[in-house]
Amino acid sequence: MSDDARALAVFAGAVELDPAERSRYLEAECAGDAALRARVEAMLRADAVGHEVLDQTPGALFADPRPPRHSDRLGLRVGPYRLVSELGRGGMGVVYLAQRSDVGARVAIKLLAGSHATSERRARFEYERRVLARLEHPHIARFLDAGVTDDGTLWLALEHVEGRPLLDHCDAHRLGVRQRIALIEEVGEAVAYAHLNLLVHRDLKPSNIIVADPGGPKLLDFGIAKLLAEDVATGAITQDPMASPMTPEYASPEQVRGEAITTASDVYQLGILLYEVLTGRRPATPDGEPLRPFARASCKRFARPSDLVATEVRPSQVAAGPTDRTAAELSALRQASPRQLRRQLAGDVDAIIDKAMRCTPGERYGSAQELVDDLRRHRKGRPIHARAPSWAYRTASLVRRHTVSVALTTAIALLITASALLFFLQARAVTLQRDRAERVSQVLERLVLTRGPARATGDSVRAAVLREVMTQGRTNLSDDPEGWGRILAIVAGVLEEEGQTDTAITLWREVIAAMQPRVPADDPVLLDMMGRLGVALVTRGEFDAGLRQLEVVLRRARALSPVRSADLAGSLYDAGFGRQIAGDDGTARRLYLEALGLLASLPDSGGSSYDRILLNLGYIADRKGDPDAAEALFRSALARRRARDGAEHDRTLNALTSLARVLIEQERLDEADGLSAAALRGRRHVSPAPSIGLADALLVRARYLVARGAPGEGEALAREALAMHRQLVGDGHFVVGFALGVVADAVAAQNRLAEAAELQRGAVGRYRSAAGNRHPGTVRALIQLAGYEHRLGRIAEAERLYREAVPVLDSIVEGRAPLAPVLSGLGTLLARTGRCADAAPYLRRAAALSGASGGGGKAWAEEARSSLAECTAGG
Repeated sequence: MSDDARALAVFAGAVELDPAERSRYLEAECAGDAALRARVEAMLRADAVGHEVLDQTPGALFADPRPPRHSDRLGLRVGPYRLVSELGRGGMGVVYLAQRSDVGARVAIKLLAGSHATSERRARFEYERRVLARLEHPHIARFLDAGVTDDGTLWLALEHVEGRPLLDHCDAHRLGVRQRIALIEEVGEAVAYAHLNLLVHRDLKPSNIIVADPGGPKLLDFGIAKLLAEDVATGAITQDPMASPMTPEYASPEQVRGEAITTASDVYQLGILLYEVLTGRRPATPDGEPLRPFARASCKRFARPSDLVATEVRPSQVAAGPTDRTAAELSALRQASPRQLRRQLAGDVDAIIDKAMRCTPGERYGSAQELVDDLRRHRKGRPIHARAPSWAYRTASLVRRHTVSVALTTAIALLITASALLFFLQARAVTLQRDRAERVSQVLERLVLTRGPARATGDSVRAAVLREVMTQGRTNLSDDPEGWGRILAIVAGVLEEEGQTDTAITLWREVIAAMQPRVPADDPVLLDMMGRLGVALVTRGEFDAGLRQLEVVLRRARALSPVRSADLAGSLYDAGFGRQIAGDDGTARRLYLEALGLLASLPDSGGSSYDRILLNLGYIADRKGDPDAAEALFRSALARRRARDGAEHDRTLNALTSLARVLIEQERLDEADGLSAAALRGRRHVSPAPSIGLADALLVRARYLVARGAPGEGEALAREALAMHRQLVGDGHFVVGFALGVVADAVAAQNRLAEAAELQRGAVGRYRSAAGNRHPGTVRALIQLAGYEHRLGRIAEAERLYREAVPVLDSIVEGRAPLAPVLSGLGTLLARTGRCADAAPYLRRAAALSGASGGGGKAWAEEARSSLAECTAGG
C-alpha cells in the first residue's frame, strides 16, 4: 500500500474522533512511524480549517464565522424539538437529546457539524437521511424527521435509544458467551435486512450499536452506508460516490485497499465485532500484535480467539475501557475463567470468525444471514456450516444437544401399476404433530403428487391417483379426520396449483370442518389449511371473505409459542399475499418484512418461503415504480432457487419469468430475450398441460415479442395464454382481464385500434367486477384503454378515463413513477385540444416524475416536455 493510501486510511479513522481520543488512536495506528503521523496530523489541521466560504450564500458570508459551541445550542428549538443535552459527537456531527414541545416525545437529534459545512459533508449528511428513511427494522434506530435550522444547519431526528454501547452493555451485565452471541445474531439480522434493502452499512463497530434494556441492540449511524447498484451485464457490484469513508480499526481488507465494497465487507466487520465482544480484545496477529488495517489488507493471519484469551492482555489490544485488565478479569466479565472461555470459543466459534474474516470476500459467508444462521446453530448445539461435516463432528454436536427422542412416525407404502393403485397409510403415535405433518407431506409430494411415478407415466394415471386419494379420504375422513385431513390438504393444494381452485376450496372446507372439533385450534396443518383457503378465496376474487379468513388465522398464529416461529411466518406470508392480491401493497409489504425477520432465524432462511417473499416484494417494488429494486429482489430469489431446486423446477421458472418481465418493462430487450424464452421453454417441458405458470410465461414472452416488433407472434402467444386462463379460472376472473390487456397491446401494435379498445374494455370490466375500482389492476387497465381511445380520436372518452384514473392512482401507489404515463397522456390530450392552462400542471409533473424513474421514464419525460413546449409556443 502506498504512503498516500496509508495516510488517507488513518486520517479517515481519526477525523471522526473527539480530540481526546485521537492521540491514542494515532499512537496505535502509526506505530512509531513519525513521518506517517506528521502527514495525518497535517491533514487533520487542514480539515479543521476547511474552505467552507466557497460553499456559502452571500448572506451567510456576513454572518458570525465562528461555529457555535455545543453548549450554546442547548435549549434551542430545532424544528418541533428543543435540545436538552449532548449525547455524543464525531467528525460528521453532534448528537443531542431533544424533546418535542407539544407531545413531550424524546428523540436523538443529529446536527451536521458547523453551520458552514462543506458541500461534500452536506451531501453525505443528506445521503444518510435518505438511507435511514428506507429502513424499518426492530434492531435499527428509526428515522423520524429531518430539516434545516434557521442558520442553515442540516438535522435529522432518530428514535432515542436508552441504553449503552455494545461492549459497555455486555461487560456491565457480565454476559456469558451464549448471551453475547445472541446479541450479535440480532445485529446480524439488522444488517441482513439492510442488505435486503440494497444497503451496505460499511461502518459496523461497537460504538454504532446501542443496547436497550429491554429492547435489544439498535444499529445506528448509516452516515457512510452505500446503496448497491448491480451491473446487469456482469453481475458486479459498483460503488456510489460515497465510497471512501471508513473506520480503519473495523474496515475490511477491500475497504483498506480501496476496492469495490459489497455486502461481504459488512460480513467481515460482523466477524470483528464477534471477536471483540467475545474476547474483550481486537483481532491480533499470532504473536499478539493488533491486526492493524494494513496487515488485514495484506492478508496477514490473525490469532484464533480461543488462543488469544489464554494469553495476557497488551494495552494496544483493548478497544476501550481499562487497559490493565488481566486475562482472568476479561474472562470473569464473561462468567468464565480463561481456561473455560478458551474451551467455549475453541472449535465452532473459532471457525465461524475465521470464515467471516477471510481476506478474500468470496471465501466469507455468502451473506450476513448465513453468518447469523451459523451462530444460531452453534448456540443450539447443531453442526455449523463453517466446519467440515464429518461423522465425528456431527455426532459430537448431537451429543451436546442431549437429544434422546427418536421420531417413530408415519410409514407410507405406495404401489402404482398401469391398471390399479394401492395407497396405504399407517400412522403411529408421535410426540410432535408438526413432525408428523411434514413427513407425510414430503413423502406424498415426492412419490405421488409432484415428481413421482404418476407424473412420469402420464397425466391420466396422475389424475387417477388424485381421484383415488380423494375418494378414500372423503370416505374415511369422519373416522380419522386428523390422518386423512393431512393427506387431503396436500391433494387440495395440488388441485389449486393445477387451476382447479373451486374443487380445492370445497375440499379444504370439508377437511377444516372435520378437523376443527378433533384437533387443537393451533394445530399446524389446520392453520395451514385455513390460510390456504383464505388465499384461494382472495385469488378467486372473494376479497372480503378471504381476508377475514386470513385475519383469523393470523390472530391464532400470533398466539403461538416462539418455537413455532415458522408457522407464524407462514401465516404472515398468507396474510401478506392476500393483501397484495387485493391491491393493499403497503400492508402486504409490512407483513412480508415481519415474516422475513422470523424466517431469518431458520436454516437456509426458511428456504422456499423466503424466496417467495423476495419475489412478492419484487412485484410490489415494480408496481410502485422501482424497477431497480424489483430486479435485485428477483435476481436474488432466482439465484437461491437455481441453487436449491435446479433450473427447471416450478419455483425457479416462476422467478425467471418475473425477472424477464421487469427487464421488458425497463426496455432491456436483449437480456429479456434469453430469459423469457428459457422460462417458456422450461414451462412447456415441465408442465405441458394448461397451468397458471405456463400462461404467465406465455404472456411475458408475448410482451417481449410486441416490444421487439413482432406483434403478430406476440398476439398468438397471448391468445394461447388467454384461453388457458379462461379454462383454469373462468372467464370472469381478473387474471383474464390481465391477459386481455396483453392481447390488446399486441393487436394495437398492428394498428387494429378499434379491436384493441374493445378487448381492453373487456379487461376493465373484469377488473371492476372482481377487484373493484381502486385496485391497481383496474386503474392500469383504465389507463391503457384511455390511450387507445385517445389514438382513435375519441377525446371526450379518453379524457374521462384519464381523469378517473389519476386521483385513484395518486392515492394508492407509494412511489409516484407509475403516475408519469397517465399524467403525460392526460396533459398531452389537453394540450392538443388547446387547453394549455389545464395541461401545464400535468405535463410538468409528468416530466419531473419521469426524469426520476427508470425504464421508459426518459421517453415519457420527453413526450411531456415536447407537449408543454408546443403548448407554450402556440401561445
